[in-house]
Amino acid sequence: LETMYGVARHTDSKLQTKLLEDALDKRLLKISTEASTYYEEQGIDILYLALGFLTWFEDKNSDLPRNAPLVLIPVALERSSAKERFKIRFTEADLGENLTLAAKLKMEFQITLPEFGDELDFDTYIEQVSNVIADKGRWQVNKDEIALGFFSFGKFQMYQDLASDNWPKDKKPEQHKILQALLGEGFKTLSESVGEEGATDTIKDVDLANLNFVKDADSSQTEAVLAVKRGDNLVIQGPPGTGKSQTITNIISESLSEGKRILFVAEKMAALDVVKRRLDETHLGDAVLELHSHKSNKKAVMDELRRTLELGRPEVSDHYVEKKRYRYLKEQLDNYCHDVYSEVLNSGVRYIDALGHYLALKKSSLETGIPSLNFELMKNWSKHDFVEACATVSNLSDHLEVMGVPEKNAFSGSKLEDFSPIEQERLTSLFVQSKSLLEKCITGARSFAEGMGLETPSTIKDILVLHSAATRAVSAPHLAGLTLTTDDWQRRRDHIKKLISSGSEASMIKLKRSGQLIEQAWDGDVLPTREVWVTTGRKWWRLLSSEFRQSKKRLSGALKGKIPKDTEECIAILDDVLLYQTNKATFSDYELLGESLFGAQWQGESSDWEVLEKITSWVIETYDEVGNGNLPAGLLLFLEGDVEIEGWVSQLYQLAVDTQQLEGLLEQIVEQLDSKFPSQTDKGVADCDLKDVSESLSLWNVDFDQLYQMTRYNRLMKSFNETGLKEIGKLSFDWALPPSLLLTTLKLAWYSGLVDEAYKSNQSLKQFDRVSHENMILEFKELDKTLFHFAQESLLHSLHEQTPSSTGAGEMAVIRREMNKKRRHLPIRKLISQAGRAVQQIKPVFMMSPMSVATYLEQGAVDFDLVV
Repeated sequence: LETMYGVARHTDSKLQTKLLEDALDKRLLKISTEASTYYEEQGIDILYLALGFLTWFEDKNSDLPRNAPLVLIPVALERSSAKERFKIRFTEADLGENLTLAAKLKMEFQITLPEFGDELDFDTYIEQVSNVIADKGRWQVNKDEIALGFFSFGKFQMYQDLASDNWPKDKKPEQHKILQALLGEGFKTLSESVGEEGATDTIKDVDLANLNFVKDADSSQTEAVLAVKRGDNLVIQGPPGTGKSQTITNIISESLSEGKRILFVAEKMAALDVVKRRLDETHLGDAVLELHSHKSNKKAVMDELRRTLELGRPEVSDHYVEKKRYRYLKEQLDNYCHDVYSEVLNSGVRYIDALGHYLALKKSSLETGIPSLNFELMKNWSKHDFVEACATVSNLSDHLEVMGVPEKNAFSGSKLEDFSPIEQERLTSLFVQSKSLLEKCITGARSFAEGMGLETPSTIKDILVLHSAATRAVSAPHLAGLTLTTDDWQRRRDHIKKLISSGSEASMIKLKRSGQLIEQAWDGDVLPTREVWVTTGRKWWRLLSSEFRQSKKRLSGALKGKIPKDTEECIAILDDVLLYQTNKATFSDYELLGESLFGAQWQGESSDWEVLEKITSWVIETYDEVGNGNLPAGLLLFLEGDVEIEGWVSQLYQLAVDTQQLEGLLEQIVEQLDSKFPSQTDKGVADCDLKDVSESLSLWNVDFDQLYQMTRYNRLMKSFNETGLKEIGKLSFDWALPPSLLLTTLKLAWYSGLVDEAYKSNQSLKQFDRVSHENMILEFKELDKTLFHFAQESLLHSLHEQTPSSTGAGEMAVIRREMNKKRRHLPIRKLISQAGRAVQQIKPVFMMSPMSVATYLEQGAVDFDLVV
């Protein structure tokens, strides 16, 4: 009984509880499970054995006593199997004081609990606590009370660590740029950070061979590492399995290569373990000091520091040749990738995409034989322009599915873009009137053509020519007996004019002097006589000249009457005789021509020169009109015969009126339709074939639906011309292939042009060879994997070089002293406080949970370049 219930029961190694066995097992199992969960998830042990309790009250009037532990011993609850009893084991981590109790007592009761020393004397500590609460009356210390439970002061320690009063004046937490960005204006984006002056390291321009990656990384992961190198603050997000821990490993390795000190913090134990495992895989685990869970006890920390200091110097080879080859292959592959994925011109389309589309469309081109377009017309297009062009061509294709081939449309020549029902009524009336009048004009013109032996007119212009011919025939002079169809009228018209002119003038001179001169005088030689009269006849002494007297006798003999007294009159008579003789000579030269042309109307010198001159002018003018196309060539043949043209005047007038009215109606139709007749030229409707006009009028009058289709087509063509699609618009006019292939034609021209432009401007595309390219990729992959080993060698060498000598003084003396101890090591927090910088030289990477940060790292004890 004494062993079970007496004082002796407190002398063994078993803890006494008030719980029965079953209840105790359940409670201990629950505590063990929760402790394991905390460790696995957060990497911390919060299971403590509490020794000594303080009973205290909120105020003097309170009747509710409160109990708080004073000394906390970190323990682990273990058992080897379910059949065994649980055992409590001291984890050898630092003993803990009740920080929250100490803070509350100090703030609310102005009581300061004693601090733990390097080695805790429990009895002394309890006595010190009793002394500081001695004046509190009901308060008391229960020295022998003990409890097993969970105690966590991490959040309180973090609160204390962030308290502004605990920081220097110029280094308050709220003054830190990261906290200011987090709680204020926010962080810069990656692109903004890269754009800053001096921040140029991106995956595009960095030499990857000089990076110290120990794990594989894709482009986004590499960008993250480079951002950290620039000193950016960033968050890496992603679902499980996307390489976050791998990226963190590379961040740590790259930072180690720059001699940085890193604090890696993770709330989950799994996150700490996976990063540590990756660092171990790459032989960088020796650079890590783990300050979490069971690895944070004093002995484990000192053993890890000793092991690292005792590592030998690694052997490192020179890999200059391999890195140079790596850089060359990277440059070649990057250039090709850059060109393949570069935008071509201003198209917004990458070469690789353009090539893919081109190859897909090329098959359709070969199968259907679609035409090619000039890429120059679309060379300056943007992607937006191309999309808009495709939409426009699609609209046209849809319309052509309904309309058919525009060239075969009855109104294919129309340029109308709008057509209302009112305009349809007006056009219908014009079609009916024009059709009736056209038939009347054709009938009248055919009658005249048959009467004159001419071809039936085929155009309005021909009718007008026929009308002019008939009108000229009616207005012709008396032509009986004339030869009109000889080419002398054309070839010898100057001779004919000289003949008429000389005959007419000779006749007038002879008529003028016939009362003065005898008949023989016209043929006499009067030139010597005239010379004497001109030289001597005007002198006052002329009668004294025998030569003059003889000339006077000769003139007197040629005259019927007396010689005029006026010398000038005598000279004028002589001049007329000479002029007559000149005209008579010309007349004689062409007299036979007059006989052949004028026939019965030719009477030699006695011909009616006025009539002949009128006939000549009319015939020559008629020949000119025929030559100009204003009169038909058959008119002269018709007039040379015995013609009957009585009654033609009124008929010609009506034909002229009808033709003029018809031309006006047709012009209105052309204007209304904004079109031309099929055979119409730029000269107007007068050149249109009357048969085509008649057929068009009949067709148009019954098929107005095609006009509506044509107006929409014209609207589409207007948009085509405005958007640089004029060439494909021209193709659509007589497009006989399926309309959908118009869009294929556009796309093929666009993508083939882009591919061609890319080839012209990029050497890497011109020189591409699949086999050599694949070999370069394989070689690059092998070298890329080898770089990891190079980086590991370099980092291990660097870490060894920066590891301080174990014989050093100062902080290293503290570490050396602690390593030589068998027991009673300094608490980790004090070790770091006294020799933190030396610890960081040995272990530049600290790995811990958020709770551990507040527990082990005092302000100023260590300094980190990077927090992950």
